Amino acid sequence: MGMKYPNMTLPDDTEITHGNIREDGSVLEYIETPVDWGFNSACCILPSYEWSNISKKPDGCGYPPAMPATYTSAMENTFDATKFF
Repeated sequence: MGMKYPNMTLPDDTEITHGNIREDGSVLEYIETPVDWGFNSACCILPSYEWSNISKKPDGCGYPPAMPATYTSAMENTFDATKFF
């Protein structure tokens, strides 16, 4: 997994961090939102916005289906690929 670096904190206390630039030029973003019993989490590859590892709990808890669109919008508004170079 490697190092994680802070990117942003959203008003709902969701933390978005990122890893190092990968060989193909992409960056893996990590999204974690605190909840009563721990964290909801997901990963997103930029700049393609491919989502993976989205929290889905057996009891139905976890991120709602609309979550990727919500956080994609936040990341699109702040993502600046030049900060990684």
